Amino acid sequence: MSILKQHQNAVTQLARWKKEELELRDQLIGTLPDSYIPEVGSSKTTNTDNYKVTVKRPLNTTIDSKKLGGVMDSLDGETINNVFNTKYSLNKKGFNLLGDKDRNIVEECLVEKEGQPTISYKVIDDE
Repeated sequence: MSILKQHQNAVTQLARWKKEELELRDQLIGTLPDSYIPEVGSSKTTNTDNYKVTVKRPLNTTIDSKKLGGVMDSLDGETINNVFNTKYSLNKKGFNLLGDKDRNIVEECLVEKEGQPTISYKVIDDE
């Protein structure tokens, strides 16, 4: 079997296992007594039947970017700085347009590291 076929099989199996794990997790949580289930936004650990069971129920909070402008207009600068984090990312297009002087300044804060390689392929002849 070719290495590409092996990789394709592994990707398919991984997707199947991820789906099965999620289904089993939901089933397992459904079988637990209410006393094991924490409030949303917290976790709870219980010892039982030779297991230490921890259930986490995270509460994920995101920002609706379409509404953000109106909210920011209603707040003062100090409140905005205390409540919202700004995550900077490099705009490669803008960076590539910089002159040498500004490019050298910006490069002082850049960190480069090699990413995980990816591969994609399409089966064109399934023999």
